[in-house]
Amino acid sequence: MSIQQYEQALQGKLVLPTSELYDEKRQIWNSAVQSKPEAIIICETEQDVAEAVNYANARGLTIAVKGGGHHLAGFAVAEGSVVIDMSAMKTITVNEETKTVEVEAGIRAGELTGEVQKYGLAVPLGTASNPGAFGVTLSGGMGYLRGVYGLACDNVIGATIVTAAGEIITVDENSHADLLWALRGGGGNFGVVTK
Repeated sequence: MSIQQYEQALQGKLVLPTSELYDEKRQIWNSAVQSKPEAIIICETEQDVAEAVNYANARGLTIAVKGGGHHLAGFAVAEGSVVIDMSAMKTITVNEETKTVEVEAGIRAGELTGEVQKYGLAVPLGTASNPGAFGVTLSGGMGYLRGVYGLACDNVIGATIVTAAGEIITVDENSHADLLWALRGGGGNFGVVTK
C-alpha cells in the first residue's frame, strides 16, 4: 500500500519526518529523550491502530506505543520506529449499573479519576494525575487505594487489543483469558491495548 493509500485508510493522521507536526508529536514528558521515529501515526480508532501495526509490519519497523507518553525511560518513542500515538483516543464510558468503566488509551489518570467521581466511583490508579491511565495500569498501578482495592492491574476485567498481526481481539475471562492475566501487571508487551 502506498503512503497516499495508507493516509486515505486512516481516520487519524500519518506524520512523517518531513511533516510540520513531526517535532511536536515526537515529544514526550521526558524531554531528554529525543528519539526520531520513522513515522508517527495519530490514531483515532481501533482500526487506525490495526492499520498502524500493518504499516510497521509491511516496512519491517519496530513499534512504540504512546498513550500518555509519561514513562521516564521514554518508551513511547523509539529511534527508527513507528509510533502508534493513541493520545487522541479519549472516550470514557461509565456503566452505573455494573459500576465499571470502559476507557480508551489516550486517557490520563486525572481525567479518568475526575470522570468516575461524578458517579461516586473511584479507580485505584497510581499517585499522580498526569500519566496515562493505561501505562499506570498495565505496569501494576500502586496507588492510594491499593490497601482496600489492590493495584490498578488487579481491577482489569477486560481489554480490546490489536495483536502483532494487526488483528483486533477482545480479551476477558471468557475469551483469551491467558492474555487477560498477562495484561494484569505484565506491562504493555502483549499487543496494543486500545480499550
